[in-house]
Amino acid sequence: GEKVPLATNSVDAMLSVNAIDHVDDVRQVAKETDRVLVPDGIILVEAHYHDPTSLEPWALNDSVMKEAFCSRSLVKAMERPFDSLYPTYPERKHELLTVWTNRPEMVGG
Repeated sequence: GEKVPLATNSVDAMLSVNAIDHVDDVRQVAKETDRVLVPDGIILVEAHYHDPTSLEPWALNDSVMKEAFCSRSLVKAMERPFDSLYPTYPERKHELLTVWTNRPEMVGG
């Protein structure tokens, strides 16, 4: 996601499901998303908030998401405890799954 091999303003939508915490540079992914998306393009990102690991180096939170995607004015449309979707991991109850988008009307509760 840090270097997308697509032309500027060539993509209508960007969807990321529990992947953004796995990239090396969240801010660069946001810049590339902004570059390749058409001006009114749709962004929908499910971000997993947890402590960093070797394979998931980012400790994402609301501040990081707002700052990284500030050019597209993303808002948090949903937030759920990780263990509400994955009850077999009760030790991860402090972790969150959040949905960020520039089209909150598209996100159901």
